Amino acid sequence: MEKNQLKRIVEALLFSSSDPLSPQKIRKATGESVKKIREVVLELQNDYMIRAHAFHIKEVATGYLLLTLPEYDSWISKLRSEKRRSRLSKATLETLAIVAYKQPIIRSEVEDIRGVNSDGIISQLIEKKLVTLSGRSETIGRPHYLRTTKQFLNYFGLKSLDDLPSIKEIEKMIRLRARENQINLFPSPKNSSERPSKKMSKEIQKNDKTE
Repeated sequence: MEKNQLKRIVEALLFSSSDPLSPQKIRKATGESVKKIREVVLELQNDYMIRAHAFHIKEVATGYLLLTLPEYDSWISKLRSEKRRSRLSKATLETLAIVAYKQPIIRSEVEDIRGVNSDGIISQLIEKKLVTLSGRSETIGRPHYLRTTKQFLNYFGLKSLDDLPSIKEIEKMIRLRARENQINLFPSPKNSSERPSKKMSKEIQKNDKTE
């Protein structure tokens, strides 16, 4: 297949998919080699930058996504319908952050950090495929370890756990996700009870410094 034609096809596939497309999936659709597909994706990325397009291709854990640039979020949000995606509560995001930065971690350790029972929230995260059970601890009862998943990486636009940002950076990402869902995860200081616990923030910051 001629390269320009392949570029148009790859672009169309990325445009039509709301989920990440791996080079292997694109290969199945086009019959071209993974190497050639990667080359075409790089050319498309360069084309978008040179021509100052409003979108770009981002590689996440499970493939490529065609996304609009962040600077256009405010305009895009005005056209969003009232139907929203399932969103994560502040308590759920707090729990997810603990797992992300302390993994592998068992439920009781998560609860020690948060100071409250987290069974229901952890079950929700597992159901949403953001967290998974992975191996068992050698402690009494041999509880399961908790780890984040590839879906977690995709949700936050990360390629791997090596790209996991500092606590301040991930709070910025969570704010952006909240803006996309038109919710307020971080209310004004007047309502301090709604903010993430200081204990959780200190634990994550401590772990972030040691890695």
